[in-house]
Amino acid sequence: MRDNVLELRVALAGGEVIRVGSRARKTSAGYDLKNLFIGAEGTLGVITELTVRLWPLPAHLVVLRANFATLGEAARSAVDIMGAALQPERLELIDERQIHAVNVHKGTDFPEAPTLWIELASPSETALAEALELCRELVTDGGGTGLHAAHSAEERAKLWEARHHAYYAITALHPGHVNMTTDLCVPLHQLPEVVEFTRREADAAGLDASIVGHVGDGNFHVLFHAPPDDAETWERVNRVYDAMITETLSRGGTCTGEHGVGLHKRAYLAREHADTLTLMRGIKGLLDPQGLLNPGKILP
Repeated sequence: MRDNVLELRVALAGGEVIRVGSRARKTSAGYDLKNLFIGAEGTLGVITELTVRLWPLPAHLVVLRANFATLGEAARSAVDIMGAALQPERLELIDERQIHAVNVHKGTDFPEAPTLWIELASPSETALAEALELCRELVTDGGGTGLHAAHSAEERAKLWEARHHAYYAITALHPGHVNMTTDLCVPLHQLPEVVEFTRREADAAGLDASIVGHVGDGNFHVLFHAPPDDAETWERVNRVYDAMITETLSRGGTCTGEHGVGLHKRAYLAREHADTLTLMRGIKGLLDPQGLLNPGKILP
């Protein structure tokens, strides 16, 4: 959101209304207050209006799907694609557990293997064909098989179906279970190792954890599930969860790339940003001295 919001109107706890940001394409005037409020999870002010950046739709699009033997192979292929400066519109990873759930839920027959979806765009068909050919070579060299390209809007929508319905499908596959989703983000070159680490830890703990990711950003999500009263399983989930974040932080990553700190990542925020926690508390105290705005969120 930060990259696509130009200006905000924010109501502060004391009743004052301010505007931050600028409708200009860029600004260097003063402190960057706009980005302070974006991602603050409503703890510093209430956003009442925002101006967003619009982007023109690409003239030509294609989506390439490829299957891999392992999650690590798929993640390494994603790193190769980003390193080749192909600048995909979307680069998504989904594991075999999620694919299986989608097949059961939607009656589809996608190959049940770790899968990459790569969406490429270009202003001309010639440039798009060149980008697609290079992407095919990179994916094949990285171990990708079963490559399938979708050009029409209908084909592309069908190809994205597994990714778009992943959460609902895995939920439907385990009725009565409680789900816990989390997200981690690492420097892109660290992604394969952290994804593989996560899979090993979950498998060793006997957990049916599934992984999806916006891997072009080094960001991935893990979905855990278990019956709500299964204390022993949830203890294993929390143990793996802690190990994942510890590994992520040790590799220069962050405990949350998208979801936010909320309530259950407050301890990890303190671990990740121990040197600035006092400053964060000072900002919170300045803008919300009575602690009225989403009390308890973000700061432990």
